[in-house]
Amino acid sequence: MGNFLRRYSEFLSIGLVLLVIFIFFAKPILGGLPVSKLFLLSHRDLLFSQFQNLSQYIRSDASLYLLAAPNFFTVAQCWREGIIPLWNPYVGMGFPEVGDLQSCIFSPWRMLAALNPTVAYYNLQLFFQIGFASIGAYLLCRFLGLHKLSSIFVALIFPLSPYLLRYLELLGGPIYTMYPWLFLAFLNAAKRPTLMYMTFAAATTALLIFTGHTLLALAGIMAASLLFLSFSVFVYGNAETRKTDSLKAIWRLGIIGVFAFILASPVLFPFVELMKNTYCYKFNMVRTCSPWATCFYMLTHPGVGEWSAFIGVLAIPLFVCGLFSRDEKRKMFLAICPALICIYLMMAPIPPFANLIDLTPLRMIPSAYFSYVFLLLFALCAGIGVEYLMDSGIDSRKRLKIIFSVLAVVIFLPLLIKILNLDLTGLTFDEQLVVKGLHSKFWVVDLIVCSLFSVALALQHFKKLDARVLACAAVVLCLISELNVSRLSLPVTPKFDFIETEAHRFFQEKQERVSPQGFDLLAANSNAVYGIRSLALHNPMLPKRYINFIAAAHAHIDDFNILIVNSPVSRLFDIASLKYIIAFTNVLSDDESWKPEYTAMNSERHAFGNDLILERADLLFNPGKREIVGKLFWKSNAADKERYNFLVDVLDENGASLWYSGLQPCFMSFEEAKKYRFNLDAFLPKNILPGQRFTVAVKVFDNRKAGFITNLKAKSTELRGQRSDVLPLVSWTLPTGRTEKSNDRFRVVKELQSPNARIYENNSAFPQAYLVPNVIAATSSKDSENKLAKGDIDFADTAIVELDKDMVSPLRGADYQLFAQPLRASQSTKSLMEKLLERKVKVSGRERSAKSVKLHKSNQRVSQPVATVSRPNVNKVEVSSDSADASFLVLSDLYYPGWTAKVDGVQVPIYCANHAFRGVPLEPGKHEVVFVFEPASFWTGAKLALALLIIVLFTWLFARKNLTSFGIE
Repeated sequence: MGNFLRRYSEFLSIGLVLLVIFIFFAKPILGGLPVSKLFLLSHRDLLFSQFQNLSQYIRSDASLYLLAAPNFFTVAQCWREGIIPLWNPYVGMGFPEVGDLQSCIFSPWRMLAALNPTVAYYNLQLFFQIGFASIGAYLLCRFLGLHKLSSIFVALIFPLSPYLLRYLELLGGPIYTMYPWLFLAFLNAAKRPTLMYMTFAAATTALLIFTGHTLLALAGIMAASLLFLSFSVFVYGNAETRKTDSLKAIWRLGIIGVFAFILASPVLFPFVELMKNTYCYKFNMVRTCSPWATCFYMLTHPGVGEWSAFIGVLAIPLFVCGLFSRDEKRKMFLAICPALICIYLMMAPIPPFANLIDLTPLRMIPSAYFSYVFLLLFALCAGIGVEYLMDSGIDSRKRLKIIFSVLAVVIFLPLLIKILNLDLTGLTFDEQLVVKGLHSKFWVVDLIVCSLFSVALALQHFKKLDARVLACAAVVLCLISELNVSRLSLPVTPKFDFIETEAHRFFQEKQERVSPQGFDLLAANSNAVYGIRSLALHNPMLPKRYINFIAAAHAHIDDFNILIVNSPVSRLFDIASLKYIIAFTNVLSDDESWKPEYTAMNSERHAFGNDLILERADLLFNPGKREIVGKLFWKSNAADKERYNFLVDVLDENGASLWYSGLQPCFMSFEEAKKYRFNLDAFLPKNILPGQRFTVAVKVFDNRKAGFITNLKAKSTELRGQRSDVLPLVSWTLPTGRTEKSNDRFRVVKELQSPNARIYENNSAFPQAYLVPNVIAATSSKDSENKLAKGDIDFADTAIVELDKDMVSPLRGADYQLFAQPLRASQSTKSLMEKLLERKVKVSGRERSAKSVKLHKSNQRVSQPVATVSRPNVNKVEVSSDSADASFLVLSDLYYPGWTAKVDGVQVPIYCANHAFRGVPLEPGKHEVVFVFEPASFWTGAKLALALLIIVLFTWLFARKNLTSFGIE
């Protein structure tokens, strides 16, 4: 038995680590509760309103469901089908997946998910990620020569930190679980600087980049590089040759860096291409500096509760014990400290170091992104402290006093801050979190832990307690302190899956482009889980052409989300093939003529308190579409015009609410008011039957008092029930006879009961691909944007095409391409484009060249011939067309570098049409057009990475002896 334990002790230790983690997660795993916080999606998307009865509200970054979770399923499904997910056709007008490092398409977890792309596996793989990080931390400590107990300690306190668990599902999750393995690879290369080990270090770095999130990867690579240099010189080098060792270490690190860059080039090259063709808010923000006390306070007490960067109340005392270590352990401790200090200065910059950071690209990395690697470095130092306790215990009274003093500061500092009522708002390292101060329950547990550890210290020093018992007590007590907080980082209720609601099934069946009108319907990117193509896009990086198109259509636009919100809806969305809109309120056209059967004017003045008066209300009702629109005229003497908001409330005869809108400002800025024809917008839900009477009323919300004004009295002639919080404006009876069918641009095709939302069909939406006989030339991307925004072109007849100075080939230089330029037009294509450009059209009784004419807008639908579209996979679009004359094919997908086109098997150039879309000219007759996304940036990087691996393998096999002169064994 003893021989068995010795032989398999390492496996048993790793098994013990995994067992502790499994026990920690036993309740959510065995009890059927999700480790994942996917259920928060039900809070933010009202299509899942049936899941909103949560007993506990848990704060979370919106990226949790808008970026990480939906993308996980999209990527996994592509790998399952044997397709490299280079393009995402489900968001915006299409988006490059390979260039977005946050998509993690080459993460091993995403590839494994292809075996079972379900919520059940997604839930389980989070457990695997934590186990993977724990095993890496254990092996790292064993490589450094730490005892098994110290290694188990580090392997548990690092991945089970509450802050790390909270961000496990976000983009930091796959990254920080790789950090221990990255450190292990770099330190192995520092100890054994052979070509193979240096290649392993470079490959691990590349895998870190492949796993996702560039900025978090950079933080880990910086820390690993600092450890490589310090260990190469001070741990594995000689004091007599320190200068030479330093130069060799820098040289070796440079080789690792070059190798890593080449191996990661399949994602780095497309990333550069993406950055050049998108706007990224992260690279334009002002870097916030955290106070110098941030890290110390969070290590003493969980000031932000279950979000705290806390690894147990004994972490700092054990770190101090590490200072007392001897020989090799002391060397390693002192070698880790420079990396720890540098990362600390990045995380909480102190002048003048902060000013130096602002002069470098490091300013783009938020302070919180360094917290993951900081915690790992600190855990390693604490592990060395456990090693010291195990080797000799506290071997002097002076050191015992120091440890007692540190324990006193750690436990009483949070209490002192509470007693002095100090403001801790600035002590958070993450600007999204708010420091709550002293958590009494956590503090009491930590007080007991520190007291027991103090007793163990005294017994060891004065009663000669075995030092190994003291070390075991420190490990157990520190874990109890940490897990007391970490257990709250796991969700408790409820279970959630990506349920197919009535709306999702409708859109899946139609296979057309859709968009939400409002932030809480069909949340951006979650549609990708269902294979629904949505115009909405949520990403830090937004394609410039996409932004320009949305801006030209006067839709909502901000740094992180783009959604269509509020009517009217521009005609430009017709050429984007926007077929369906899901909305809480009416969807109106920007040129819609309103012919209501019912009108009402309420000219009676109504006072809401002393500061706000409703002077007049003009309302219109269309029974055919069951829509109500109107204009409310407000007057206020209040200095704060943003104080009041109103909502529309549709009531039955008894005063019960049947439908209500979201809050609208009573007073808009001039620029904002120009976007709206009406500021009152409501519809009747289908549970109002013909012959029933209803009332349109308003409620006013006072932002200063954080509540609705409730001193109003409803007139008994309008409502049977009395309501003091609503002001009735007008009452109507829904007609019982047949109403004339509406021929408007938007037609209601479905009403949802939960929530009370509508799905509108856009009757004038263009097909996904269509043919036009005329082309107008644009000499630059800005020129095409201006022509697009001008709004005087009939896009059913004409396309704006960006052409070079010869007016025949695609415009070069308009879009950044790293390794390729737009394909030049062949002679036949040139002749075809010249024909389309010179074609004559009749305008105002005269004939003009299509190069300069301004065509007037019409409401006609795109006439035959139309093209039919099929989408075999995410990277490919096939179009079949048939036309009796030469024409230009427009595909309403985003124009982006890397797309190629073949017409009947012959490659042709792709032109940018209508500023944002793809197009090709076609000869008369039937044609098969195939668009394929195969970016040269990705394939060039893949070839370079493969070539490097072949060269390294050849060198390792045949030329190893020649490398010793370069400092490489």
